[in-house]
Amino acid sequence: MSVAGLKKMMHIWKSRNITDSTTTKLLELYLGLTAYMNSQKIYPQENFYEIRNSLRFSTTQALIEAMKRSQAFPFVTDPETGAVKAFWSPLYHETNSEIHTEKDNGPASQTFAQTFVPTDNNNINNNNIYTNSTNERTSFRSSSPEKDSPKDDSGNLSEENFPGQGNSTTDTLPTIAAKEFFHRINTSKEEKAGILIPLIDRFQQQEGIDRPQACRIVVCLVNEKLIPYFTAQVKFRKLNHSGRLAWLGNLLKSAHGQNLIAQAIQSHRTKREQEARENCRKQCSELRSFHPVSPHEWSDRESGSRFYDDATEGTVLIPAEAAPRPSEKAVWNVLSHLWNE
Repeated sequence: MSVAGLKKMMHIWKSRNITDSTTTKLLELYLGLTAYMNSQKIYPQENFYEIRNSLRFSTTQALIEAMKRSQAFPFVTDPETGAVKAFWSPLYHETNSEIHTEKDNGPASQTFAQTFVPTDNNNINNNNIYTNSTNERTSFRSSSPEKDSPKDDSGNLSEENFPGQGNSTTDTLPTIAAKEFFHRINTSKEEKAGILIPLIDRFQQQEGIDRPQACRIVVCLVNEKLIPYFTAQVKFRKLNHSGRLAWLGNLLKSAHGQNLIAQAIQSHRTKREQEARENCRKQCSELRSFHPVSPHEWSDRESGSRFYDDATEGTVLIPAEAAPRPSEKAVWNVLSHLWNE
């Protein structure tokens, strides 16, 4: 489409009461957010949420309504419910009206995260692989600790235990190519130092987190953002390794690449918050599971202090000399030093 054609289309959108900010978002989608397309160059339903977040729509429904109002995007709908299952940009499918929406094969069980073990800030060779999302040391074919795994001279785990080259039985060819690309980067001291280590350093400083946590963001970025992005690029498989490196470098510097990085950071923050809430819940549960004096009160294992939970007052401290709390409804009277029921 020519510049004149784009201007005409934007003028039509304006006549349909589409705001300038929404026009900018729709235009970006129309020109192609390839990171959210599948191998058929369509936007599948499973990517709608990520597209909505990337373009900052308030809801997924708001995204779909804006596209419908623009009348610029063809849709694939469920014949029974009418729900939108996929859509595409005419720039990528000008004449194709019979687009199938089968899901691509999912990623193999061997992901980039499994190539990581904890790092040492003072030794660049130890930055080759990091922790996965459960903070456990992992390897491709063995769950034994790093100390039991043979290493080569570069500090990497040996190929026998090194993961990440894709699975020919579960991965598509584009996915295998993308995984092998990042596997090669991770096993090259120079490429790793030029691409992965600066990202880890940046995340560690920017987020104020420790190095293993920064490594988890890199894991998320590679597995959830970069591998799917390059899997969707037809030209990627045709390039040699140097061409792919140049593409990756330019992508990370671009606005879209920065957006992918921001998404990975946000995903990591969300996971950390979930983990913190879960840890807090477990700690509170464990703390309140100790009832040496009465089943209706709980004690701190270390200090021996006694407590009970009140709907109005919250957590109430029980004097050490008080009688055992007789029931769940009993309230300690600080004046009479007795339980009121």
